[in-house]
Amino acid sequence: MCVVAVSSGLSFLLSTTLAVLLFAAMQLYKVYLSSHEWTTIVGGFLGSLLFCLILTVSSDSGMIIIH
Repeated sequence: MCVVAVSSGLSFLLSTTLAVLLFAAMQLYKVYLSSHEWTTIVGGFLGSLLFCLILTVSSDSGMIIIH
């Protein structure tokens, strides 16, 4: 049995919105994120979250086109 939390369309919209907001926040705080060693680690973690969101967006866009 396959359980889907949200549809591909809704997942696409949520992931796109979160990716744009996270990218904008990282750009706004780029000087702060690169100022200390521990904030650089936080910036790397945020970058990995951004990467996962972009992967989700690209996957969902393919699912939307197929259906």
